Amino acid sequence: ELILKEVKQVDGIDINIQLESLGGNRRRISGGLFIEAPPRAIWDVLTNYNSLNEYIPNIAESGAILQPNGKIRIEQVGVISPTLRITTRIVLEVTE
Repeated sequence: ELILKEVKQVDGIDINIQLESLGGNRRRISGGLFIEAPPRAIWDVLTNYNSLNEYIPNIAESGAILQPNGKIRIEQVGVISPTLRITTRIVLEVTE
């Protein structure tokens, strides 16, 4: 179920945002924007998991480990509130 669909402008760039309910407490958040760069250059930035904290606000730490099954385990620490010192730990397993 679609909860929100809008375009926000950040630093003169249109960002398409969509929020969906997947039932229960599950949500899917997605976004998109147009980038004038070769696809390989964009992919290299997106898959440089050890440096995502340089590009994504509120990610304090990000690291990746290649698993024996070929998947990549990404561990991140996100900052929810710097004032209250509230953080969250996120673990993802991805296949490229």
